[in-house]
Amino acid sequence: MSETLWNHSLSAALAMRMLCRRLRTQGEEQAFLAGLLHDVGEMILLHGDPIGFAKLAAEVQRAGCRMIDKEQEAYGFDHTLIGLTLLDSWNIDSQIGRAVLNHHSDATGDGSNQLAEILGVADYLCCKADLGFFAEAPAPTAATMAKFGCDSDESLEEMVQAIRIAYNEESALFRPT
Repeated sequence: MSETLWNHSLSAALAMRMLCRRLRTQGEEQAFLAGLLHDVGEMILLHGDPIGFAKLAAEVQRAGCRMIDKEQEAYGFDHTLIGLTLLDSWNIDSQIGRAVLNHHSDATGDGSNQLAEILGVADYLCCKADLGFFAEAPAPTAATMAKFGCDSDESLEEMVQAIRIAYNEESALFRPT
């Protein structure tokens, strides 16, 4: 499960960079780091309670519910809060921490947390690219997808393929030769 989480984190980081380029916003590297670290709380839960976390993951897949809801039920908190707490203790940029905390929240689109909005789209696109962790991320609104140029089936598939290609190229650097 750790390898799947790492693969998802890398693909989310790459997707974040691509989405920032599409928006022509600055901060591609900050977005990359947010993508890489967005599920660091999952890693804490996975290693802190491997048996319990595996049971939660299986239940989420079987029932089709949200992992953060199951985490709240089981632990009284979820991976986003653990992630924020850890990133704060590391003195990571607070915008990244806020994005990690809010990446499963409904993005308002008001610009108050653009990094979280981008992260929500990246998470969704990674799932579409079969590079999700274990539960499908919720689909962003049509307006949000249009903002990122993914408002048609063709443009969505093009972006998904670009993420797969970037992931395959980048992950090849970590494989033994």
